Amino acid sequence: MCNPPKLQVAGFSSITVKEECRLSSKGFQPDKTPDHLISFASGIREGSSVLLSMSIRLLRMRRAIRLRQAGYALVFVLAMLFLILAIATAFFSRAMIHRQIGSASTTQVKTQVFTQAAVDLLLDDIQHEIEAGSRLDPAAAGAATIRRPITIALAGNGTSGMVAPAVVPQRVGDGGAANILKASRNGTSFFTAGSGYRAVDGRPPAGPIRASSTSTMAAAANRRGIKMDRWLKPGLLTATEAAAFQPPDWIYVDRAGSNPTSFSDEELKSMAKSTPANSSFVVGRYAYVIYDTGGLFDINVAGNRLPAGENSGRGRLNQVSLPQTLGGNNTGNFAGFVGWRSPVSST
Repeated sequence: MCNPPKLQVAGFSSITVKEECRLSSKGFQPDKTPDHLISFASGIREGSSVLLSMSIRLLRMRRAIRLRQAGYALVFVLAMLFLILAIATAFFSRAMIHRQIGSASTTQVKTQVFTQAAVDLLLDDIQHEIEAGSRLDPAAAGAATIRRPITIALAGNGTSGMVAPAVVPQRVGDGGAANILKASRNGTSFFTAGSGYRAVDGRPPAGPIRASSTSTMAAAANRRGIKMDRWLKPGLLTATEAAAFQPPDWIYVDRAGSNPTSFSDEELKSMAKSTPANSSFVVGRYAYVIYDTGGLFDINVAGNRLPAGENSGRGRLNQVSLPQTLGGNNTGNFAGFVGWRSPVSST
């Protein structure tokens, strides 16, 4: 018996090659495989190798295409993430800027409202002083309210007469300065209950004491204060008065409208607590210096020495003697004033 050989070809099942067997003196010997069968098997083997190589190339090409597509997708995703991040950053930056602007605007409005409230409170104190030092005119009953200053008898040195102490406001906290009318000072009332002063509408005949013991030059918790130069900026004091000037004290205002003047540890904690139910929370502070400008000249028109007919609408300021007012022709003040107001004609 002879067993026919089997050829193994890549990509194909085994192929049985038919052989011829014959009897010889040495027994049965298989004949050689025919040439046409060997050629057929070789052709199949070469063809399968080509197909296998093409399959591998196709797989590699598909893999390269997939990797390239994955790279494009990654670049696109990263670009979109960068764009979203840029938009989000711009949005939050703009939101923060608008928030800061809104906060600054709100703070500015609060400051303006509080400043106006402080001015109204000062005007109310001045009106209180006027009412306490005056009386209603009985002849004006039923018409407009007219108040006339109270008068008190003045006797001394063998003379007697009447004086109206409330015609001008009382000078409080002026420190001896001629142009200072009032300043916020600790322990000092806005005006005192002088002779003839009376209570009006349940208000006492003396002004309120509002200022605390904290000087405006003392640094606050945020290290801010008002320097002396700022208080002297109006320039209405002489050199001697400016050297002796004492800065005013702070007036604190809480939610209830009162003005605390003592600051214990417990009171400070209560003043700093901003809960809505806390009426003792301090909303702000202010200080003031009221100047008397009644004796000042308008240097733009004073002393021009024009004819009275041409200055009838300006009052009598043109008749003011500037050399005498400023200290004489030989003083540096007069020469500087003339050079400032009339730089051409002064030369």
